[in-house]
Formats: sequence, structure tokens, C-alpha cells
Amino acid sequence: MALLWNASLTDAGVSMISQWAQGTGNKLTITGGVIGEGVVAATQLHTLTQLTDQKSTISIQGFESVANGVKLKLRKTSQGITTSFILNQIGIYAKLDTSGGTPIIADSLIAVYQQDTGVLVPTEADSPDFVFTFYGTVQTNYSGDLTINVDTSALASQDDLDALTLAGLADTDADTPAEDNLLFFKGSTDKWTAQANPFSNENLLDNPWFTVNQRGATTITTNNAYGADMWHKDDGSTLTFSSNGVTVDNVQMGQWREEQLPNGIYTLSVMLTNGTIYSNSFNKTNDTGEWEVITTADTGTFKAGYTATTKNIWVNTAGTGSTVSVRAVKLEVGSVSTLANDVAPNYTTELLKCQRYFKRIQAKENAAHLTIGAAITATTVYAIIPLPVPLRTTPTLSYSGSLVFLTGGNAISVSSVSLYEKTESTVTLVMSLASSVTAGVCGSVNLSTAGDYIDLASNL
Repeated sequence: MALLWNASLTDAGVSMISQWAQGTGNKLTITGGVIGEGVVAATQLHTLTQLTDQKSTISIQGFESVANGVKLKLRKTSQGITTSFILNQIGIYAKLDTSGGTPIIADSLIAVYQQDTGVLVPTEADSPDFVFTFYGTVQTNYSGDLTINVDTSALASQDDLDALTLAGLADTDADTPAEDNLLFFKGSTDKWTAQANPFSNENLLDNPWFTVNQRGATTITTNNAYGADMWHKDDGSTLTFSSNGVTVDNVQMGQWREEQLPNGIYTLSVMLTNGTIYSNSFNKTNDTGEWEVITTADTGTFKAGYTATTKNIWVNTAGTGSTVSVRAVKLEVGSVSTLANDVAPNYTTELLKCQRYFKRIQAKENAAHLTIGAAITATTVYAIIPLPVPLRTTPTLSYSGSLVFLTGGNAISVSSVSLYEKTESTVTLVMSLASSVTAGVCGSVNLSTAGDYIDLASNL
């Protein structure tokens, strides 16, 4: 059974790749690999400059061109092992030089794989035929030369040497499960020379580019009210949302997290609509503190930070006329900002994340069909609405406009709507009718007019 490995670029790796992209003709060389025993928290992998307890090297036996990258084949045998150990970590080393060979960054640990259970590496005496094979894909869209140092002394046969072609690698270890792990860089390669679009870390915030706005919110002046999904007004004057982001005018906006951030190093970045990015890292050490991460007077008094007690990422401006227009906010693991490398995330993906906390069902036209209802009594109708994702909690239901129950050619007005129950995949509404129908009949539940809506709110 294949093992699942955590993986992370190191801070040094992010820095090296960024400089690789910036210098025309710079050459990135993947020099080799190492293995070790011991583990650290997955959130701390990026901070490593060496493995926790390095035990040996691991050979890069080959590579092949794959979609959007290069797959490395790494191999470890028991040859020369006199003391057995548990292989928990695999590290990849690289260096950066100019096109003329002048060193820019010395050989450094750029990426780490970690498996908490690990693999037993036996001694040569106990298991002379032991072979561990590991596959890791290098993906990149960077501009620059990429060289991979293959350890030909570790190749098992001439067949392995012959396999180092663009046609790919033949896996000669049929009994050894291959671990196909993806991390490192993002993008595609062409003859080992990368192209544009750089590496980016995962954004820990939802709707970070303010593209999802189910409420259609524009101007927010009420404290704790939501504008674009997941973003609320904490206090102050006015938040103004548009297709270009949000204008923060003498006000604080924030995003509450459902779960506390684990202790560790994070970077918070804010991109303005003019493309300017402010960023800084912070070390979260407890669950009760507050970290004012960004402070600048470039646009009035503009700040951003994290308050652990309320699990709130916030951005604010203070003072009359102190205004910034924000395009995106990013919270990521590590000490390096990668917001400059991002594009707006996929809308559908962000919408589904947001619908865990809030879902608006809105009519796009008059007499829009909502669902099918059944008359449990002469004046009570039950109706089930499917959910795209499970709601965080039992929601608060509200609606605007009017609903009708259409049955037997008659449109019966709905006088009230409430929530009956919630499951993982549905909510059931109970509706009171303004006039009687025959108990047991079924019919269509419609929103009367374009723009009418039902809200299901499980907000933080």
C-alpha cells in the first residue's frame, strides 16, 4: 500500500526559485537528495534548513518529462548501511548559478517530503536486496534553465541508463510500490527549460479576491454585517464592494476563521487595486494574542493583522479620508509572500467554500421554480431543498419577496416559511399557506418575482 507523504517547499526553496525567475539566464540545478529519521509538524516543514536527523543520501536515478513538469526517480538501497533506521524524511537540494557558472545561492535544502510512520531501511547484512524507490514530480512555469544531476553510479543496469530518454523511465522494481508525490514548483517544462507563472502557496482564506458576493452587497455600514462572502465589517465607517475588490474607508473589515490557526510562522499580504502589495510575516505562539502584521502610512494609517481570541484576520484604515482599495488578501504558511504570483481563484471552488456558511437561493426570473412541496395538512406544506455542500450548523432562515404553492392550476400564497430540519445534504422547509388545499397533494414551490430569495445563514 502506498504511503501518504506531506511535502513542502522550504523558505530557502521559495527564495531560490523566485531569484531563478528574476535573472535572465540563471541556472537552477537539482543536485541531489538526502534521507533522515524523525519528524516535525507538517506546518513547520517549510522552516527546515536540514533534515531532522539526516542518515544518508538518496540517489536521483532518473527523470522523465510529464505533463506540466519533470518526475524525479529517487532510489535507496541497503548497500553500505550498517545501522538500520526509519526513513521519515526525504530532502531535495539545489543551487542557483548565473549562466556563466557564477554562484548566486549555494547548495540548499529546497523541499522536504515527510511520512510520520516511515519506512524501515535495513542493514546490508540483514537485507542485501532491499530497494526503496520514490517518485516526486517537479512542476514549474518559471523562466530559466533547469538541470538535474543524475547519479549514474546508482543505476541498476544498462537498461536503466537507456531508459533516460524523453520516452520515459522504466520502473524495474515491480515489487516496490512507487510513491508518486507532487509538490515543488507549479507549471510546465519544455526540454527542461521552464516558462512563466511562478510558484504560489495555498491561501488559507476563503474568497480572498472578493469575487463571491451572494448577497450582492455594495455599501456596508453596519457592524458585523457581511459584504462579499466571508468578509464582514468589524467597526468604523464604510466598506464598499465592487467587481474590483473592496474600498476600506476609515473602517475595519475582517474574516473570522472557523478553526484556530496552529502555532507557527505565517505571512499576511494585502494587494491594492493598483497592484501594490504590502506583506509581513508573524510567529503565532498562542491562542490569545494579537499580531499587527502590516502597518504603513502610505495610504493614511493602514494596518492588517490577526487576532487569535476571535480568530479574525483583519484589515483597517483609521482617520477621516484614510482609504485603501483592496484587491486581494492572502494568509499563507511560511515567511515568504507569494501573493504576487497569484491569479483570482476559480469562482466555483470559492463559491462552494462560502456556501458552507451562507447560501442564497434567488429567483432569476418571475415564477421561478424552487422545489417540490407536499401538503401535510390543508394549510401546511413541507419542501426539501438540496444543498451543494453541508452547512456548518443549522442555519438561520430568512427570505425576501413572496412564495407560492402551485397545485392543480391554483397558485396559493405562502404566508410564512420556517426551517423544519437540516441534514448533511438537505434542508426541509415548512410553509404555512394563506388558503387551504387538499391534504396530501403535491405541487411546485415557486419564488414569485425575479430577485426574490431565501437565505440560509450558518455564518461564523
